[in-house]
Amino acid sequence: MGYVAGAAPQYFGRLSWKFGWTEDGRTVCVWQNRTQNTATLHGVEYVGGTKLLVVRTGTATAYVAEARRKARFRRLLLGRRPLQGRHLRHERPGNSTVDAIKW
Repeated sequence: MGYVAGAAPQYFGRLSWKFGWTEDGRTVCVWQNRTQNTATLHGVEYVGGTKLLVVRTGTATAYVAEARRKARFRRLLLGRRPLQGRHLRHERPGNSTVDAIKW
C-alpha cells in the first residue's frame, strides 16, 4: 500500500486481488517461457479491463505488473507508468513480500 497520508493511498494490485477486490478475470498469469508476451493493462483506478499481469518465474516467485493512471487519488501525481514488482512467496501463509522494482 502507498503512503496512507499521501496523494495515492491505494493497495498494490496483488493485495487487491488477494483480498478479493480484483476478480480473477482481471488478471493475466503466464509462465516465463510462454509465447504470450503482451497484455493490455487498464488503470487500477478505473472499472473494467485487465488489472494485473503476473509472470511466474519459479515455484515461489513471480513478477507482477499493474497500470497506474493519473486519476482519482493519483490525479495530483505526474505521468502514467506501469508499476512492476517482484513477489516472493514464503512457506508460511501471510508471510510474503513485494519489492517494487520499477515505477
